[in-house]
Amino acid sequence: MVEETGAGGDPRLLGRRMGAAWLAWTCGRCAFCLSGRENLCDAAAFTGYTRDGGFASHMLAEAAYLYPLPQDGAAGKAECAASAGPRQPGGAHPPAQ
Repeated sequence: MVEETGAGGDPRLLGRRMGAAWLAWTCGRCAFCLSGRENLCDAAAFTGYTRDGGFASHMLAEAAYLYPLPQDGAAGKAECAASAGPRQPGGAHPPAQ
């Protein structure tokens, strides 16, 4: 559940259930990022590996790497894991082209 947004964050996300992708952040400037292969970025950060998260009760996440979950509470751990499938960022807020 989104409890706060940072500077420039979309206030419409407050109170929404969101899933965080395995790919937590990329530089957006390297050859891999610019060619749509962000998962190969040498500077990438990963949820539950280089960044706290995954099954944590609270975490910080980039909006571009969040994915909406059902708001009725039906999403379980398996559905959260499935939301992490896409390798390209752009869940809640697609990166600028």
